[in-house]
Amino acid sequence: MFLVEFATLSFLTFAPMVRLTRATVFCFALMLTVFAAWALAGFAFPATPGPFAFNVVSKILAFATALTLFLPSRGEASTSPPAAVSEPVASQPAQLPGRVA
Repeated sequence: MFLVEFATLSFLTFAPMVRLTRATVFCFALMLTVFAAWALAGFAFPATPGPFAFNVVSKILAFATALTLFLPSRGEASTSPPAAVSEPVASQPAQLPGRVA
């Protein structure tokens, strides 16, 4: 199972939209830790509260891992270049009709 998960994450790094970040690796490690704890408990079917909790937490961590793969970096969230600062138009007082300044 570990080999399949590791290979999947390795192949995803070749996709241009996917970024393997520290958060992704951390969520993945937590997910593997939950699976290891669940295995120590016997990998029971989630019919009782203990295995049910392991199942829910592992699914939430799997979703978080997948979500962090596709989130943009903080510095790259905006795709438009910053607007050039031009001479402000509002610095001149507004003229009323019929009045000459």
